[in-house]
Amino acid sequence: MKLKSSIKIFFLTLLTVNIVFLEGSETFSYSQDKKQEENYCSPTTCCPPQRACYERPRGENIVIISPVRGENFLNTRPTFSWYDGPKNQKYRITLKSNKEPIPIWDTEIVGTTVTYPQNRNQLTDGSYTLIIKHQQNRKEINFHILNKKEIEEIKKEINALNQKYSNPTTDIQQKETKIMAIAKLYEEYNLITQARETLEEAIKNNLKTSSIYQQLGELYQNNIYAHVEAEKAYEQALKIVRKINNKKTEADIHFELGYVNRSLGNWEKAINHVRKAHTIYQNIDEPFLVGQTEQFMAEVYFKCKKKTESIQWYQQAKETYQKLGKRQYQEAIEAKMQKL
Repeated sequence: MKLKSSIKIFFLTLLTVNIVFLEGSETFSYSQDKKQEENYCSPTTCCPPQRACYERPRGENIVIISPVRGENFLNTRPTFSWYDGPKNQKYRITLKSNKEPIPIWDTEIVGTTVTYPQNRNQLTDGSYTLIIKHQQNRKEINFHILNKKEIEEIKKEINALNQKYSNPTTDIQQKETKIMAIAKLYEEYNLITQARETLEEAIKNNLKTSSIYQQLGELYQNNIYAHVEAEKAYEQALKIVRKINNKKTEADIHFELGYVNRSLGNWEKAINHVRKAHTIYQNIDEPFLVGQTEQFMAEVYFKCKKKTESIQWYQQAKETYQKLGKRQYQEAIEAKMQKL
């Protein structure tokens, strides 16, 4: 199994925290069944030429927080968590090994969190399928337990990061850098639960910075697809950047919130956030991102069947790209407008 994901991207811009997907081709290498992301584009570059702003599927009612699809685990007794309405509901939990046809664990619980029990044989390296059922709702997801060699490889890299930042410090930025680096390393190895818990533990320990919240929001949005949780994290980041008057990051977060609310079907909130991003980008002279917000709003209005508003924003985006000499973007807009 190839642990780290490799991404080949042609860049036009790089946001404060976000890696963006722009002109050119994207090549993704995922562990086994993590395939559904091949069309993903970052919200601040969500409207590349020849491709519409991508809207993620909203999925089933049960939203699994851990594991995410195809996730790797170091722990042989992982904890599974999800949300789906009230926490006092009953769920049937079934765990299958891909090596055996018969379930290795089947239980019924009340709540939305359960840990693989101590009275069962610990899980060995390999692939597993978790099934969560509640009435007519059913969610099935695959994950992997890593082998000892893979685990040791990861632990060495984590230890190297801990040594790099081993000097005691009260500098918040240094602490933030360490936490974000460790979480990003976990994410690269598709250890999404470890990454999320690293960031959430830092927040519990009062390391409440905008960058930590942004990284957590991105993890919920782009890896876990828990858009409600992503919105909460971004809102916290937004409160912080407003206090320190960081306009560029404020605009970026508004754009992220626009994307999250679009995924949730909250069209008005999506538009309101992206309008705010648009205004700030205009004020701080970020013309390409102005065009991106204009194109994003055009596509949201089109999704809402508001053709007049959609055409108006497409026209603005076209003019913005024309002034910037972004011919490919301009032609893509013209092609879209002809189909309206």
